[in-house]
Amino acid sequence: DAYRARREIVLDWSQSMHAQDLAPVRLTRARFAALDLIDALPDGRIGVVAFAGTAHSVVPLTADHRTARHLVSTLSPDLMPVPGSNVAAGLRQAESLLTQGDAWIGDIVLLTDSEPDAAARTIAQQLSGQGFRLAVVGFGTADGAPIPSARGGWIHGRDGRLTLAHLDEHGLRRLAAHGGVGY
Repeated sequence: DAYRARREIVLDWSQSMHAQDLAPVRLTRARFAALDLIDALPDGRIGVVAFAGTAHSVVPLTADHRTARHLVSTLSPDLMPVPGSNVAAGLRQAESLLTQGDAWIGDIVLLTDSEPDAAARTIAQQLSGQGFRLAVVGFGTADGAPIPSARGGWIHGRDGRLTLAHLDEHGLRRLAAHGGVGY
């Protein structure tokens, strides 16, 4: 299938991916999923995008799966320059890498725990209209878990209450429906 010849993996490296409702943490599970996705496309070209508040190309579209695996295995979320979780920026970066790589069709696989906003849904529709298919894989639970702070302890809101990272499965399903593949 020509769609599977090119795949962009979009990894959420936001702080909430450190929540421990999936053992050992969401981030580790997403990393394993990314490695599985690389292995599942032995003859195709793969690219990797990481995002938090901004999105960055980790691996441009390449047939060098060994390097892609290495970078996914060693990438540290601490390198993300802007906190947050901008799904739309991650999707835009994946689109850019696919079009720069002369891909007319291809798959984008979003690995996230973040709640997608209207901008992300709009981009998903645009991607579908351009021949790119979006699949979404969610990490986390509906009950959620506290978000560890980089300084130790847990992240609290402005009201002083503990912040829980909940998986918005409904929102991710809606995003996937706009993207043409599924959740």
